[in-house]
Amino acid sequence: MIRITAAALPRLKRIADPHVLFYVKSGGCNGLEYVLEAADVPDDADGQPLDDQATLWVCHRSMLHLLHTEIDWVEDTMGSRFIFSNP
Repeated sequence: MIRITAAALPRLKRIADPHVLFYVKSGGCNGLEYVLEAADVPDDADGQPLDDQATLWVCHRSMLHLLHTEIDWVEDTMGSRFIFSNP
């Protein structure tokens, strides 16, 4: 469903308390903005384990926009940030 790179995994675990909710909202350059936020287990989401204690939850309403998205972490001269690659 969602691909998480080795560089992004420890950063996502830092956000997790104990779970991370991944969804899109209006805004950004293409009309949608990717959002990662700490969350309890949501009612309207599918889970993907990050490890034995943390889960990445993908919102059902955002699912079609997020299928096969890759989450990566990049550190360069512009700073450090998550990068989302969505085919």
